[in-house]
Amino acid sequence: MRVELKTAKEITEAVKHINHKDWIKPLVNLIHTALVKKEYKIYKDTITNEIYVCGNIAQCEITCGNVRLIETEQRFKNGKVTHRNMPVGGKIPHGVKPEICLIQEIHEEINIDYNFLKQELEAGKIVFVSKRDFQEPSLMYAGTMASYTQYLYKWEMPMTHFKTKYIESANDKECTFEWVPKESL
Repeated sequence: MRVELKTAKEITEAVKHINHKDWIKPLVNLIHTALVKKEYKIYKDTITNEIYVCGNIAQCEITCGNVRLIETEQRFKNGKVTHRNMPVGGKIPHGVKPEICLIQEIHEEINIDYNFLKQELEAGKIVFVSKRDFQEPSLMYAGTMASYTQYLYKWEMPMTHFKTKYIESANDKECTFEWVPKESL
């Protein structure tokens, strides 16, 4: 049986048996993301003591001709690096519609005008593809499980917005997005 951890004290107590040295982000970030930003819910399995970091994500398979755009790397200010092969997107805050989160993420990550993206969405050019649930070992919080509902979209980016590479600079990290052949899905 899973129980939701609703306080910083409950979360801290539940993860104390996990070695945090392999975590990409610190415990304070997990607590803040769950309790303040409300982008995650944290659960503990009362039988196995396994911790589940659960949330919703919106992602977009962005293509331009015969290539697709993926996030290839996150380089954190603490020196840690994650190598990824993920579409553009991110966590959906509580109460936000997936498609609104998606265009905000595209805007933030690859710097495409928000109003342009909103027009593309309204014109049916950014298209909802599927919703699926999946679970995997957490990349950010080693020793926990990530459990997500993914809202996947697709968009054929106009050549007018094409750049060879995109780099997003955030407070705690720098993310690199690059084009790869469509076949490498």
